[in-house]
Amino acid sequence: MKTIFRYLAVTLLVVGLAAPSFGFDKSRQVGVSFSGGLMNSAHGGFFHPTHSMSDVLDNGTNFSFGVSYGLTEVFRLEALVDFSFASFNEEFEAGVGPDPTYPIPEDPTYAMWGFKLQSVTHLNPVLGTGESISPFVTFGMGIYSFEINDDGITGDRIPSPQNRLKDVSKTAFGLNAGLGVEFYVTPSMAIAAKGKYDLVLADDGVRFGPDFRDQGFFSLDLGFNFYFTMF
Repeated sequence: MKTIFRYLAVTLLVVGLAAPSFGFDKSRQVGVSFSGGLMNSAHGGFFHPTHSMSDVLDNGTNFSFGVSYGLTEVFRLEALVDFSFASFNEEFEAGVGPDPTYPIPEDPTYAMWGFKLQSVTHLNPVLGTGESISPFVTFGMGIYSFEINDDGITGDRIPSPQNRLKDVSKTAFGLNAGLGVEFYVTPSMAIAAKGKYDLVLADDGVRFGPDFRDQGFFSLDLGFNFYFTMF
């Protein structure tokens, strides 16, 4: 993973140095974004008190698609759809607890959709970075739908170790925040790198038991933003 981050940093440095200067004002423009990257569990309990989600979940993959609108020169409103997935490691069996009757799934996989609405605030006026390099921060909220499946993403949902009548899935409210930077290649296209944090309010004692608490995820994405004057 260190190698991936090293190549990413070098790429962004080269792009930033080579980016020409363009007028930054994107107010009243529609933006479309595509990105992908890495997802990592930051915190959150699992089914057994000896293990957290970060103990049992490997690094995963995240994809994102967004549509935004510039309300002012530096403030945008963006609607996003995210999809993330990750495999579990060998600690999964211990993380579900010592019950010998629980059917341990093959290739258990965590999958999550996120439907978000967030603000995007560009920091050029504050940081004085010029018009071709645009740092930004994001804050938002959304609905997250997650599940743990047997045999990969398309497999069946596994039963909850705490309540066999329920499967491991839930749709929950969540919050998100992020920090990123755009490097403008043309007046209407930018390469964007961003880090973000998602907090999913997944706590459900009836379905998952008392140890499966709210979940936090970090992700690092790289993608493209396109801007269009629609009206």
